[in-house]
Amino acid sequence: MTQASNDLESKFGGGEEHVGLIDYEQATKKVSQFSVEWDGKNDPIGRGRDRTPAALKLIFGVGGIYAAFLYYGSLMEDVFNYQNKSTGEKFTMAWFLQTLEAAANVFVGIVGMRLTGWTRNLPKKMFAMTGLTQVTSKACTTLALANGLSFPVATLAKSGKMAPVMLGSLLLGGAKYGFRDYLQVVAIIGGTAIVSMDKSKSGTANSIAGVFFIIVSLICDGLTGGVQKRLKAEAAEMGKAPKSYDFMFW
Repeated sequence: MTQASNDLESKFGGGEEHVGLIDYEQATKKVSQFSVEWDGKNDPIGRGRDRTPAALKLIFGVGGIYAAFLYYGSLMEDVFNYQNKSTGEKFTMAWFLQTLEAAANVFVGIVGMRLTGWTRNLPKKMFAMTGLTQVTSKACTTLALANGLSFPVATLAKSGKMAPVMLGSLLLGGAKYGFRDYLQVVAIIGGTAIVSMDKSKSGTANSIAGVFFIIVSLICDGLTGGVQKRLKAEAAEMGKAPKSYDFMFW
């Protein structure tokens, strides 16, 4: 037996009962342990480590969310304020608009999954449920606007979205929140409501149908939050971690 094989044998746990052969079970464990240790935190030379500061990631993420939603809200308001000059007809094709939005989500999801990789063997039943509630929520918001609910009132109602989402997560997802979490939700809802209330003083009449659809939208928001919480828990039990692009696609 060469010196190299002796070194390997002593390193990976060889013994007399193996007649000089390496204990492959022990070797596999050593290699697996090495693979686990060679991650972003324990990488001694920094390969694979994300050096982007957490604060910068937070600023980028929050800024992106606010920029996207502000622009989205502006576009939605323009769509439902549009009126044909010759006929006086306004836009009311809510499901057509929702279909376009869903198609855009799927397209971006496919692009993202191609770039970052597919997450296989996800709980498709849970994805179908959360997809149904999320699409219904967005469609009901659009239907509320199409049925005469003013945009400022719709914004004011949707500013309380976090409350039903939290409730749904508690009832359906088994989530637990601390006192600080509740305070943060109240602060966010209150701040958004103050801004929206100033815009909602225009005196525009709001239909009963529009109010009904916005209430259904908030209920669906709560169901979406609870189902997604449970989905993530089931995926974790399967050793999976769904990405944002998975949610967009499914």
